[in-house]
Amino acid sequence: MHTKESLAAALIFVVIFSVNLTLINIDDVYLMYGSQDPSYWARSHSTNYRYLISIIANATNYFGLDFSKVSGFWIVTCAFSIWFSSFSFVKFLGLPIKITPLFMLLVGLHGYWADLHQFAINLPNLSVSLIGVSISLISFRQYAIRPAASVACGFLGCLITFFSYQPFVCVLLYAFALGYIADTVQLKEPKNQRQFRSFLPPLVSIGAACATFTLAAIMVPDWLGHIGRPISGDVIKINALRYFQQTLWDPFFYLDQPYHLIFPIHERILVGLSLLVLPILIATTGAQRARKFTAVAVLVAAFSLTANPLNIATINYWPSPRGMAHAAFLFAGALAIIGYTAIHRMIATTTTVGAVALSIIVLSLGNQITLLWERYRQAQQDEIVAIAIVEDLKKLGATKPGTMIAFASPRTNVAQLHRVFFLDFAASSFTADWSAVPRLRMVSGADLRTRDLPDGACANTTEPWEIRRLSEGYALCMGPIN
Repeated sequence: MHTKESLAAALIFVVIFSVNLTLINIDDVYLMYGSQDPSYWARSHSTNYRYLISIIANATNYFGLDFSKVSGFWIVTCAFSIWFSSFSFVKFLGLPIKITPLFMLLVGLHGYWADLHQFAINLPNLSVSLIGVSISLISFRQYAIRPAASVACGFLGCLITFFSYQPFVCVLLYAFALGYIADTVQLKEPKNQRQFRSFLPPLVSIGAACATFTLAAIMVPDWLGHIGRPISGDVIKINALRYFQQTLWDPFFYLDQPYHLIFPIHERILVGLSLLVLPILIATTGAQRARKFTAVAVLVAAFSLTANPLNIATINYWPSPRGMAHAAFLFAGALAIIGYTAIHRMIATTTTVGAVALSIIVLSLGNQITLLWERYRQAQQDEIVAIAIVEDLKKLGATKPGTMIAFASPRTNVAQLHRVFFLDFAASSFTADWSAVPRLRMVSGADLRTRDLPDGACANTTEPWEIRRLSEGYALCMGPIN
C-alpha cells in the first residue's frame, strides 16, 4: 500500500542528491581537480576511520572508475538506504509500516542532513552505514525467535556501520530506547511488551562491534602511517563541556543565523515538544512505576547522544551538523510514537496526525530548498571570483603548466557568503586552503599546482586578493572583508 508513496519519497532524495553534484563542494573540488593521486578518494576515508568505504573505493579504482563515474549509483543507493533504514526502524518500534514514507521524509529532510549530503563523497558512507543499521535492526527484532543468529547478524550490521560512518550506530540505540518507550505507552498489550533485559544481548553485540572497531582504529593508522582525526584522553573534560552545551543549549537557544537555518525553528519546537509530551504519555500509562521510570531514563539517555558523542575524544572538536544527522531518527521516531499514541487513545484522528506530519515535511522541504539555493549562490560567487583571479594570473603569465601557487585566506574573504555559512557548511572554495587552487584549475583548465605557503608571504594583505611573486611560483593572498 505504501510502495508508491515510498518511491515518491525516494525520488525527492534522488533529486536533492543530484542537485548536490552540480553544487561542487570544497572536498569534491579537491577530489576532482586537486589531487594528482587516484587513490586519494580511498585514502581520505581511511584517515577518517571509514575503512570499509576505503576498501570499496580501492576496488572501484582498481577497475578504473573514479567517484564521478559511479556517483549516479551512489545517489540511487543512498535513496534506497534511507527507505530501508526507515522501514526497519518503524518495524522495530512496532508501528504500522504504512507510515514509512512519512518517516523517511521526516528523517532525510531534517536540517542536519543538508550538511551531510552537501559532500557528494559522503553518499557511500551514508548508504553503507544505513544498510548496516537496517541489517542490525532486522536481526535484533528476531532475537526472541533465533537468538544466536540475531546476535551474529546484528553484530555484522554493527561492524558495517562502524567501519563506514560511526555516528549512525546511535540509530540502533535510539531504536532500543524508542522501542521500549513505545511498548510502555501501551501500543502493545502488556504481555507482549519488551522488557529491558531483552535489549541486553543486542547491546552486547553493539559493544563487541565497538571493541572490534576500536582495535582497528588503533592498529590501522600504524599500518598506513597517517591518521585524519587524532583522538586523546586529555581533551575529554573540556570537550564534554562543549558537548553538553551542544546537546542541551544550542538546539533551543542558539539563534545564530546560519545555525537557525540548518536547524530551523519548527524542528526545534518539535524536539522540545517531544521531550515534554513523551514523558507525559509515559506517566499517564498503566505501566508499573519502575517501567515508567526506566522509560524516561532511556529517553534522556537517547537524547544525550544526539550531538555525536564520538566528538568528545577528538582533539579537533568539530560539532558539524552532519555529525548529528543521526539524531533525526530519534526526533522522527518520537513524533511517530506521539502521533500513533494520540490516535490509539482517541486524542486525535488519523487525518489530523497525517496533516500535521505533512505540514512538518513541507516546512522541512522548503528549508532544504532554501539551503540548496544559498549553496547555488555560493557556487556562483566562487565562479565569479575564480574567473577574476585567473585573469590576474594570466596578466602575470602565471597560468603556464606546472605553475606553483600558495594560498592563504581568512574566513571573511570576498568569495565567502555568510547567510548559511556554518563551520564548513556552504564554505567557499577560497575559504578552505586545500580547494582554492583546484577551483582555479577547474575554471582555467590550466595545470596549476599547490605549494606550501612560506612564512610571512601573505602578511598585511589589505586588498580582496593579491598575487605575490615567490622564489618558486606565486602566493595568492586574500584579505578580510568586513
